[in-house]
Amino acid sequence: MNRASHLFGALSIAGIPPFNGYASKQLISTAMQPHSPYTCSPELLRDLRALQERLDLVATIHLNQLWGEVAAVKEQRGLLPTEYLARCEFLWDRLVAIKVLRPEIVFFGEAIPFAALQSSERFAHMCDAMLVVGTSATVEPAASIPHIAKQHGARIIEINPEPTPLTRTISDISLMGPAGAMVSELVAAVEARL
Repeated sequence: MNRASHLFGALSIAGIPPFNGYASKQLISTAMQPHSPYTCSPELLRDLRALQERLDLVATIHLNQLWGEVAAVKEQRGLLPTEYLARCEFLWDRLVAIKVLRPEIVFFGEAIPFAALQSSERFAHMCDAMLVVGTSATVEPAASIPHIAKQHGARIIEINPEPTPLTRTISDISLMGPAGAMVSELVAAVEARL
């Protein structure tokens, strides 16, 4: 008997008194929710999958809600969260992955992760050229990064739909227009010279 069956015994949805009468009206859906790939062992996920199948439940799980969750799974398991769930046979059509599209960007009002800021400053000290794309160049501390690069001899190439404080001060080249189109043109120009 697996751990989940041992914990929940002969449980069935019909046997949960608060849900009797509601399930047939489809007013309540019962689901299970293991927290996240970085807090669940492979054994627990396999046991929960078996219970989920037996009880015909949907499961939900957080994939990458916070900055460190993907890194934690990668460090602990050597895999990305989706790879880990697939290996544990928990990634299937009865899984609803929530908090999954948290991009690796900083939203307004959020702090830049300290390690990312340190890396940016270190690379700004060492680079020969910096490509600055799609920014107002006014929000600190990120707005200082091109200035650090310029102070250490880098050429600044700015791509933006409109001028910024960098345009007339430190940018060596300013390409005005949509980022996607301008970056494509820049890549084509560089490739033509190679």
